[in-house]
Amino acid sequence: MDTLAFIRTARCLAVGILLMCATTLSADEPPTTLARIRQFNPWLSAEDPLELPLKLHSLLKDQYTFFRGTVDLYYDWCREHCADWIKFRDDGLLLHGDVHLGNIGTYRAGALNRFAVVDLDETFQGPFQLDVLRGLISLRFAALDNRIDLSQSDRTTLLDQYLAGYFDGLTGRLSGDDLASRHPLVKSLLKKAAVGDPAELADKFCEGKPPRGFRPVRLKKHRVADIMTPVDNKTRQAVAEAVRVFMASDGAGFIAAKRKSHPVEAKDVLDVVRWSRIDSGGSQGLRKYLVLLAPDEAWDNAPLILQLKEEPAPAAARAGLVNGPAGVERAAQVSTNYSLLIDPPLWLVGHTEVDGRGYLIRTKDPFSEEPEAGDFDTPAALMDGARMLGATLGQAHRAGMRVHPVRDERIAAIAAKVKTLAPQFAERSEAALTHLHRAFVNLQQDAEARTMVEVAKRRIKTAQKAGS
Repeated sequence: MDTLAFIRTARCLAVGILLMCATTLSADEPPTTLARIRQFNPWLSAEDPLELPLKLHSLLKDQYTFFRGTVDLYYDWCREHCADWIKFRDDGLLLHGDVHLGNIGTYRAGALNRFAVVDLDETFQGPFQLDVLRGLISLRFAALDNRIDLSQSDRTTLLDQYLAGYFDGLTGRLSGDDLASRHPLVKSLLKKAAVGDPAELADKFCEGKPPRGFRPVRLKKHRVADIMTPVDNKTRQAVAEAVRVFMASDGAGFIAAKRKSHPVEAKDVLDVVRWSRIDSGGSQGLRKYLVLLAPDEAWDNAPLILQLKEEPAPAAARAGLVNGPAGVERAAQVSTNYSLLIDPPLWLVGHTEVDGRGYLIRTKDPFSEEPEAGDFDTPAALMDGARMLGATLGQAHRAGMRVHPVRDERIAAIAAKVKTLAPQFAERSEAALTHLHRAFVNLQQDAEARTMVEVAKRRIKTAQKAGS
């Protein structure tokens, strides 16, 4: 072999070795946060600014929003670090699945407003500890978001307040009506919900008097809060038919009873749009629609806005923690879980089907008020929020067991156990916080993620101009 041939051969071998090393290293490297978000949310399109780019835009707002929008990453962590809880089946019950300070709030039950857990898209059967732990972590992220520096003593007090609230709610020592008397924020939210005006809400989302269709955007404090994108005629007809069938069924609750003499017809569906909430990290990218129904005496001659949200398998199932259905079966399951975890249930909630996909169907009404991160901007407010969140979660778990054959024994067993778990909750919340912080930083440093965020910002800017 001459010298030139030898050099060429050596170069080829060197390149081969480098490629093998690179392959080995990439195989050993953990997946990026962006890669895992894509893995757990395969329906999200990077090409559509209102799907993956918009989700990333929300997730990178701050760590608290990141935590709220990546429940699948939480369960992926739990699968390994909470395996002992998961294997112990006696602790299983119907979980909310996405406990945090933004998923409690007011809702309309009949003619009254109540306060309870909200947004039950992630419900599943599992150990109660997973719900309790997620709620605790949300309190810690709320402290970070509000720049509240918690000492070790403060963290212990926060946990004690949270678990005390959970114990009171679970055991029935604190009823739903008691929440308003004990917590000023609950009282304030209920008071605001009580004066909710359907016509005023319609003005925010719709054009015309009486409303004839949705606006292209809804602005809140001069910022785009919602984008309403027109749908094609085929989608409009499919959604309108799904709504008509649902409203004619017994599943529509007391509205169906009121409207038996006036069933919803095609002409009653004034508009259908694809709906994108700018700061809704958890459900962004899913198919969501808003439907405007003509004013009717059944709802005090005000227009009714319905929201349809596609229901994939719960995050715990996508992360491999449990098995769970998707599609129409999952939408029916979520609808049922609303009646189980919330007592009394919402005045209208159910499920429907559009082109073979399952959707939860609810009202978009002015009676839903939820806490914001800024409501917990002092140590005292955060401590009160901890007790409030714990009590609301405990009440939900209690409600979910009301048809259990040995309900009192189950509640007593969980109540006794939760008191002994404080050290584990403290230790695992710290570990999860560290893990999720690293995941957030990894996403911040991801060039591809930052590029997609810029795409989302341009789409929001375009919407802002359309709404001006």
